Amino acid sequence: GCELVYQTCLVSPLNAEELVLNNGVRVLEELLNFYISTYKECEAKGDKVASAPVRLEIITHIIHTLSGVSWFESGRAAILALEDPTRLCENWRRCCDGIYWGDAPTVKKYALEGLANMARDAALQTLVVGAGIVWSLTRSLLMYDPTLEGVDIENDDQINQQMSQAASNTHAILACRALGMLSGVMRDDLATPENAELQRCMKRLLTKPLAKLLRQARAGDLLRALNTNVETPTRIWNVKMRAELLSFLDKMEEGRDEAGCRTMAEELGGVADFKFSNLQDEVIIGGIYVRVFVG
Repeated sequence: GCELVYQTCLVSPLNAEELVLNNGVRVLEELLNFYISTYKECEAKGDKVASAPVRLEIITHIIHTLSGVSWFESGRAAILALEDPTRLCENWRRCCDGIYWGDAPTVKKYALEGLANMARDAALQTLVVGAGIVWSLTRSLLMYDPTLEGVDIENDDQINQQMSQAASNTHAILACRALGMLSGVMRDDLATPENAELQRCMKRLLTKPLAKLLRQARAGDLLRALNTNVETPTRIWNVKMRAELLSFLDKMEEGRDEAGCRTMAEELGGVADFKFSNLQDEVIIGGIYVRVFVG
């Protein structure tokens, strides 16, 4: 049934609008909450409704449909009009971080696409950031492999490994766009309301020079920089900084699922004390690292 709803919306945008008018967003949100909240129990208890793989397939179709519906202003308004829109935002985070089911690349892909659509509304920006989405998005940026296209395939194990990494690269690109749009730094068709708090957060997590790259429509420059060693007068990034950021993300995500939805200030407050150890002695003038410039 959920797949049929998605296919119906895919045929014509008018069908998606009709879904919104007929309270479809509320029904889909309730279904999503049911299948996510009971997911972990289904295998252990021999659930009569659906096994874990079937439940995950249903979740995939629901997320795909809601992601498409949220492209429309009426769809975003319907999400905000839910009795508890924070519940949807928390479940959306779970679809991005896979906390309940581990590796499910298709669910994550659709959830990331939906975040970019939700980011077009300032109120939804606040809710999804308050649900803890920033940490899993930032982690996805660090899972990008710039060397993927140069890998030679010699056996089935390598094929499987490359497919998994290809999914991670796709997620990284989509996460980069989602963060750029949630921050409100992108332009033209990707322009969204400005989010100054999240912009400040990303400057601390990625450094100011690299955070500026979130405004670019193409994510390659930022993702390559974050997953290689870079030292130029305008950019410094290395393996140690990447490890420190991953350690910080672990800290922020620990116990996060039980914390519920917070204000943006509460959610991002911990970033204020985060610093990269090897940048503490660097002198920056006009966006230039003086040591590297004169070296």
